Amino acid sequence: MCRLPLIELNTIGDIMSKDIFTVGPTSTVQQTVVAMVEAQAAAALIVDPENGNLLGVFTERDLVRRVIGKDLDPKTTIVTDVMTPDPVCCKPSDEIKTVAMLMVDRKFRNLPIKDGKTLVGMVSILDMLKYLAEIYQHSVFSSQFI
Repeated sequence: MCRLPLIELNTIGDIMSKDIFTVGPTSTVQQTVVAMVEAQAAAALIVDPENGNLLGVFTERDLVRRVIGKDLDPKTTIVTDVMTPDPVCCKPSDEIKTVAMLMVDRKFRNLPIKDGKTLVGMVSILDMLKYLAEIYQHSVFSSQFI
């Protein structure tokens, strides 16, 4: 009988993206979205350039609902006017299942990860799907050898 070792990814720090995409609070929505497209990012973290504090998050959903849906001009609208201020954050040590339930319950697609006051990553719904796909693949493959 051959068994694969269990996947040892338990915390959100194990699966989060460490590539953090940030913009400053004076950026327009147009500048933010162009930068998001170039970076292939679904969300931008709005960070105070003086102290590095997280001010908010701006997502594709915010663009649709708060800018286009309200007929605002992206070229003149400042991103801080349409971002989600003071977003909920998780710690790298939080369990994946806890963060997944938070994302489902609150309908979050992207969630900043902070270690104390330091921004260390972002977890997205895609990160969660990749993790679930690994778990599924592992369990299906393992069951073939039981």
